[in-house]
Amino acid sequence: MRRMSKESLNLRITNYMGGQTPYFLVKPPSNYTVVKGSSVLLECAAIGNPVPRVFWYKQNGQLPQHRTELMSGGLKINNITASDEGVYICNHTNNYGTVSHPITLIYYEEPSVECFLNTTDVKQNDRLDLECNVKGVPQPKIAWFLNGYSVTNDTTIVTTGSKIVINPVEKRHAGNLQCFASNSVKTVYSAISLRVIPISTSFDEPTQSTNHRHGGKKPPRKPTRPLKPPKMIPPNKPTVTRLNDQAVVVRWSVGSNTGLPILFFKVQYRELGPLQHNEHHRNKGSRWKTCNEDIPPHIRSYDVTNLKPDHVYRFRIAAVYSNNDNKLSNNSDKFYLRKMDFDVDNKPPSPLITHTEAINTTAVKIYWKYIPSPNKTIDGFYISFISASLAGDYTRVTVDGENVNSYILGYLQPDTVYDIKLQSFNSKAASEYSQTMKAKTLALPSTESPAVIGPTVASTETEPSVGNLYVLIAVGVVGGGLVLVGIAVLIGCRRRQRMNSESERQKPSAEEQHHIQADGNEYVVSPRTLSRTNGCVLPTNRITITPNPLADTENKSQNIIELTCLTSQNNNTNAQDSGVEGDSSCNSTERKNHKNRNRKQKVKEFSTSGENCV
Repeated sequence: MRRMSKESLNLRITNYMGGQTPYFLVKPPSNYTVVKGSSVLLECAAIGNPVPRVFWYKQNGQLPQHRTELMSGGLKINNITASDEGVYICNHTNNYGTVSHPITLIYYEEPSVECFLNTTDVKQNDRLDLECNVKGVPQPKIAWFLNGYSVTNDTTIVTTGSKIVINPVEKRHAGNLQCFASNSVKTVYSAISLRVIPISTSFDEPTQSTNHRHGGKKPPRKPTRPLKPPKMIPPNKPTVTRLNDQAVVVRWSVGSNTGLPILFFKVQYRELGPLQHNEHHRNKGSRWKTCNEDIPPHIRSYDVTNLKPDHVYRFRIAAVYSNNDNKLSNNSDKFYLRKMDFDVDNKPPSPLITHTEAINTTAVKIYWKYIPSPNKTIDGFYISFISASLAGDYTRVTVDGENVNSYILGYLQPDTVYDIKLQSFNSKAASEYSQTMKAKTLALPSTESPAVIGPTVASTETEPSVGNLYVLIAVGVVGGGLVLVGIAVLIGCRRRQRMNSESERQKPSAEEQHHIQADGNEYVVSPRTLSRTNGCVLPTNRITITPNPLADTENKSQNIIELTCLTSQNNNTNAQDSGVEGDSSCNSTERKNHKNRNRKQKVKEFSTSGENCV
C-alpha cells in the first residue's frame, strides 16, 4: 500500500568540498628529551581530504626494531636506548599532496660512578692516585669531597675530572672520600674509605754540643718502638626510650673519635621475658638478636620494632671498624616495655617547625618552636626525614635537650627535596608528629664545604665583654707558670738520669724490654700463619684474637681456643660445630699450647643469633 505525502522535500547542494592537501591543525613538537629505559610518544597528527596516510622513517638510520607502536596520534618508542637518538620524520600523504615534519629525539642517561674499590690503605707521605669510571649523558660534572668537605682548597690534592691525586698523603686525609657526578637527570656518588698508615717516628740527630759530651762521637741511637695500632673505641652504653607498645628508640654515642674509623653500627637486643617472670626467676632470656640494617656511622639512634609489650629487654651496640673487626658497647639497663592505654593523654606536646634553610649541597638547617607543658618534661627531639621522591621508612636523628631550637641535618644528597617532621620525647613516650615541612639542599657547586653537624641553641651574646679579656689574661699567666714548672721538672729528671746511669747499664736493653712487654699484649696475627692451621682467611687478611664478650663462659672449659672468622656482613647463621657460634664458612677449631700455658681465646663476633629483628 502506497501513500503520497502532500509535503515535498527539495535537496540543494550549495557547496561541494573537494580534495584537500594534508595539513597540521597544531604544529607538532620538534624536540623530545628522553631518559634511558623510558618510553616516548612522538606526536604528529594531520588532517586532509581524503584522510591522509602516515609514514614514519628515521633520518640516517632505521626505526627501532620490535619497540615501536604506530598510534593515531603519533609513533610510540619503548625502552629507549642510545641508538634511538636522532631525527624522525612523519609524512602524511593523500591524492592531493604531502606534509612532513621532523622530530629530534635527544637521549639522556643518568650518571653512574664506579670506583672499583671500597677501601684502600696508603702509607703516610706516599702518593695516592685514584680514578673512578664515570658515565652519563650529557657528560656529568664531577666533584670530589673528603669527609664532607670539598678538596679544592687542599694544596696537596689535585683533581682532573674523575682522577684524584693526593701527594703527599697526610693523616688528616683518612676518612670517607666521595666522587660526585651530576647532570640534568640526577646526582649520584661513590665513596671510598681511605685509611692512612702512620710512619714510624725516630729521634732527631744529636746536636754538636751533644757530640762533644760523648768525645766527638755520636751517641748510640735508641731503638724506636713501633707505633701502636689505632684503638677500636667502642660505643657507650645505649639508652632506651619507649616509642609505642611494640617499639623503642635506642640511642648511643661514641667517645673520643681518635681510633679506627667506624664503617657502620649494628643494634642487638635480647628478650628477658615478661615482667612477672623476671621478678621471681633469674632468667638469662633468649639469645641475642641482631637487626639486619647496617646503620651509617653518623647515625646515633635506631628504631627497634615488633617487640612484645609488658616484656623486659636489654640492648647493646656493635661497632664495625675499617679493619672489619668489631667491639660491643656495654649492655643497657633492663628496659620494661610497658603497655599503656593512657598514652594519648600522657604524650608530651608536639613541636612546631617554623622554617628551614639550605646550608650547602649536603646539609639543611631546621628551626622549630616548642611550648613546654608545666606538668610534662621532655628529654629532646626526634627529627625524621626522607627524600620527597622516595617511598619508604624515615631516617631518624635524635637531638638531646629541651632548650634546643635548631639543628643542622647533614649527609644529604645535593639538589634534593626532603620531607621533615619532628617529635618531642621523654622516657615514657614520644609526642605526635609535627607538621611535615620540605627542605631542599643546594645544587652541587664547584667549591663548597658542608657545615658542621649538630644542634644549636639560641644565643643573645653579640660581642666579647670586658670580663672575657680578664679571663684571657688570667689564662696567659697560669700558662706561663705551668711552663716554668715544666722546665724545673725537666732539669730534675736529667739530674736523676745521671745519678742512675750506672744502674741502668745492668738492666736489659731497650729491645729486650720491648719484647718482654709485647709478650703480654694482644696480637694482630697474619692469616698466612693461621691459615695453615685452621683454614680461616679474612677478606682483609687480618684476624684479631681477643676474648669474645658474647661467649657464654659459665659452662665451658677455660683450656679451649676457638677460632672463627669475622665477616664484614652479618649473616646471622649458627655454625654447625658444637660450641662455636658464627659464620659457617669458618669451620675448623683447634686446641693449642701457647708458651706452655693454656688459655681460652676467641675471635670476637657480633652475629650471635640466627634470628634477625625486622
